[in-house]
Amino acid sequence: MLRKLFSMFKGDDYPSFEDVKKKAAQGDMDWQFELGEYYFFGLGVQQDYNEAFKWLHLAATRGHPGAQQHIGLMYHRGEGVPRNDDEAFKWLKLSAEQGDSHGQYWLGRVYFWGLGVQQDFLKAHAWLSLSVAAGEEIAPQAKKLLIDLETLMSPEEIAGANRLARELVKPN
Repeated sequence: MLRKLFSMFKGDDYPSFEDVKKKAAQGDMDWQFELGEYYFFGLGVQQDYNEAFKWLHLAATRGHPGAQQHIGLMYHRGEGVPRNDDEAFKWLKLSAEQGDSHGQYWLGRVYFWGLGVQQDFLKAHAWLSLSVAAGEEIAPQAKKLLIDLETLMSPEEIAGANRLARELVKPN
């Protein structure tokens, strides 16, 4: 999750926790997201899921797709918040709809397993396909689940899922 920020730096030239905290306190949602990640993973600070949730939630409510995805996973796993499938679904869906490939992968998993929603292979396939198409590091995991899913679907269902995926990426 820190891949985008850390890809800007070489070697050990990462922003310090204090620098990230100052920038996040100024209200920038990207830095709020990063600060939440620092707290979540214990990067330069004691790991603290409550503080992580606080900062990630700030960024998520402002529309940051990575923060929305991470908040969804925190609810899904019960990390720093009580486990809540409805909240997990809400945040993962917001992330996925903004094109976040990790959000798309996790939303596909939610539909595949029926976690807090009715199991829906067509929607699972559509979201997993979008995640694979993004080609980011989550793509191999999404592709594996997609292959498993296709063994449970008819060719007509797969075609329907592909149509749904195209609809999901159409501009409004």
